[in-house]
Amino acid sequence: MKKVEAALLISITLSAAFLMSTHPIVVGHSGPVLIERGKDYVIWQKNSTHFMWISAPPWVWDGGKYVPYIFEDHYGEEGYYLMRNAYITVRLYNEHTEFWNVNYTEIRVRKERWLAQYFDGKWHTLDAYNPSLNVIVNSSGIFATQSWALGPPVGSDDAFRVTYALREARPLESFVTIINEGSDAYEFRLVEELDGISADRVRYSRGETRVTDSIGIYSTWFQFSSDTNDFIAFQDLRSTGYYDERYEYHNDVLQPAIISVSPRGLAASFTYSNRSLYTLSPGESLILDPEHWVDRNEYDLSGYIVARGWPWFPGGPPWRYAYCPSGIEVGKEYIDRYPWGDGPEDTYELYRGYVSFNTGGIRDDAIITGVMLYMYLLWVRCEGSWGVPGLGFWVDFSSGKDEWSQRFDETIWDKCPTDEGGFVFIYPNTPRGYYDHSVNTNSIAYVWPQQRTQFRFNMYDEWNPPEGLTKVQRCAFDNPLDKYPIIGGAPWLNVTYTLP
Repeated sequence: MKKVEAALLISITLSAAFLMSTHPIVVGHSGPVLIERGKDYVIWQKNSTHFMWISAPPWVWDGGKYVPYIFEDHYGEEGYYLMRNAYITVRLYNEHTEFWNVNYTEIRVRKERWLAQYFDGKWHTLDAYNPSLNVIVNSSGIFATQSWALGPPVGSDDAFRVTYALREARPLESFVTIINEGSDAYEFRLVEELDGISADRVRYSRGETRVTDSIGIYSTWFQFSSDTNDFIAFQDLRSTGYYDERYEYHNDVLQPAIISVSPRGLAASFTYSNRSLYTLSPGESLILDPEHWVDRNEYDLSGYIVARGWPWFPGGPPWRYAYCPSGIEVGKEYIDRYPWGDGPEDTYELYRGYVSFNTGGIRDDAIITGVMLYMYLLWVRCEGSWGVPGLGFWVDFSSGKDEWSQRFDETIWDKCPTDEGGFVFIYPNTPRGYYDHSVNTNSIAYVWPQQRTQFRFNMYDEWNPPEGLTKVQRCAFDNPLDKYPIIGGAPWLNVTYTLP
């Protein structure tokens, strides 16, 4: 149980750069050789019998090897550019976008487009014309921008832009910008429309519904599904909000989404509006950055779940909410008001974090000799008298046999056959950074070649309610898909082993 020192952090950063190669690399004259780059792991050979498996960002298969992303130019012949990574395939046209599955074999959303609107007593959609499409591909990713000129009252070329950014191991990010080039101030709003979603139901932060009519739903994320596929498309809108200095989330622009039935599946409309924030004087602009993806990766099984109730949970909590792939939160909190205006005045919340790795790339005849888990601490919150003796976290090992493979099935997230023991004790002034944990000898048996290896994080005294002046005991570790705060690093696992 120790914090990784700065010198080691530098070493880790250099190693991560080596991992991006798709060909064997010899480090020095007698160092390890990179012999395999799998979908989400790399394997280094140290000598004739000793190997090292390291988790890595998920890549996409290009027909011969795994690569961070793929770009193809079909614009001249068919009018679109193609972008692919481990989360989504995108076809970009001048005026709309299509979302396909990662393997590029089935379309998931037939049409996505953005509208810019202004208010002068009622809402009007701005006339957008002269579309253009420009693409930049570099070592950071693929960046494609759709641009339009806007009619009155904006009246300007290139005043409305949507930039789609597709990077390594990230969902598709959309950066939407409108600039008021007119002579007067107006209130604006942005609307994203999806049509032809190959789904018949939607999950969101408060539940799930089969869509048979037009409904309004307020949520910061939406997961579209069907009877045959529970992950058709995922719309993540949390990045359109922000975290305050207490790491509490706020969203001042997101309005209830309208989900409805269309001739080609479902349709969805997402509106972003705020009279104060979105009233633009001449020369002012606004920008949004929601995210989309259509396929899961191992990263998506890392996150946290929350139990909420009153009184405290004797004998086990009713897990009610699963949050993936946000940061990995652990702890407990006493809340002196009921958040939704009904029920008891006070409530408690309990947080458990989960981390999942696909260790399927390790041969089944491997003899595991060592396992190191690395987690990046993002923040610590405490209020009241808390601070002594510290916030201790235990690590539990799962059997690796798909214990929690569905983000919303909270009942199976409680299964871990062994208590690994203490991971780290955290105090209010504990600095950000990577902390490591060496898996003990008994638990190494639960690192499963050809399967998953999963960890559960919980407080050492999670069944005891906050007492006295203690209000909050919580911290968060980073997750690869958590954009806020935009710091830190992914959890990663290092497994050493021998082969016969």
